[in-house]
Amino acid sequence: MFLALRAMPQRTAARQELIMAAVELDKKFSAEKGLPRVFTGKTPMNSASACLTNNGDKYFIPFKPEGSRSTHFRLAYQPGNFDTALQDYNSWMEKLISQDWPMCFGVPKDGIKLEQNHMDVQYEEEPRSPTGTKRRLGRELEEEDKDGSLKKAKAEEEEDEDEDPPQQQDELRFFDKLEKMGIHSAPSTPCTTVPPVLYTNEGPVFESKHLMHNYRLDELDLSRVPSSLSDIVRVDTSTIPNAGNGLFAKVDLPASTPLGFYFGVPMTENEFDSLKDGVGIASQYAIMYRRTVLDATDEVGMPYSDPNGPLYCPFHFMNEDPNGNMSFITGSAVNQVICTTNREIKAGEELQVFYGKEADRHWALQTASPAETDKDNSAHSKSRTSSPTRQDSNRPRRETVFKPARYTR
Repeated sequence: MFLALRAMPQRTAARQELIMAAVELDKKFSAEKGLPRVFTGKTPMNSASACLTNNGDKYFIPFKPEGSRSTHFRLAYQPGNFDTALQDYNSWMEKLISQDWPMCFGVPKDGIKLEQNHMDVQYEEEPRSPTGTKRRLGRELEEEDKDGSLKKAKAEEEEDEDEDPPQQQDELRFFDKLEKMGIHSAPSTPCTTVPPVLYTNEGPVFESKHLMHNYRLDELDLSRVPSSLSDIVRVDTSTIPNAGNGLFAKVDLPASTPLGFYFGVPMTENEFDSLKDGVGIASQYAIMYRRTVLDATDEVGMPYSDPNGPLYCPFHFMNEDPNGNMSFITGSAVNQVICTTNREIKAGEELQVFYGKEADRHWALQTASPAETDKDNSAHSKSRTSSPTRQDSNRPRRETVFKPARYTR
């Protein structure tokens, strides 16, 4: 469906025209490449229509041209276009800094009484370990209206008999804070510093305490709210041996705070394989957003490293730790990957994140000695910048790293 719409003039088409083109393209690919058909059954047209209606990956934007009775569709983004990707990135950052950061970094003024909002959560007990349980979250969230306001959020709470350890109660009020800001997400990985995992129909999310504190903007002291990424993070020599540069916090960062976005030029996997795979270190910096590759490097496959250049995304310099203090979550905007703290981070700490099992890592290809293997296993942290390029014949197929989520302002 995506390729059919992309081939249309101006990348727009009427619904029926697009469905017919997609079915014909499906037949062509199946015959030429020996692949199974995508749109199957007695009525492939209905199958294609359902795909367009569901629009799960948000590739297609429906609209009705003036004077037309039929719905038309256009692509949600321009594949391989740096300029439009940069425009979207700058727009997201502007909204994040002006609308979200005041609520994240603002502190209550003296004398302001804390307002508490109890969120009810219902759990079902399930064995978590021989001595514990795993919780499951039951939640009903209805769709948002055109104004972006939430019509209904309803849940019920049933406390587990086992209390969370105090350190887990104090850390990462992740779900509550993101819920307050309109973020419904799944992190890139569970971390040992966060509470046990909850599950929704969208995948795992971090558990948090059910107490949420609400403040109005006029109740917060905004004098120390940052106004740019350079106010909160810096690129410096990594604490990981031989890792080159890393990303560090310049100030104390609250838990569950969206700091920015991972920039990448969106393209199909085939496009990336033909244009950038094996070029510089592009494969080590590209990440997946659902079925789209986000290419984070320039035309020679190197990350954008000039702070004064047209694009400078400091999150490209984050090194990896499976138990890192940062997480990736997807936003509701297509190709939007949010970089958020998953615990409180002190000034001077290095920011690290888990890039997923399918990331292009040089250490997975090298034959290390037992001593080196033990050292790697104990250190956990990995460098990205020192990784050589993977050979084409040995590159595994990428898989989607991130779970669907909503990021609503």
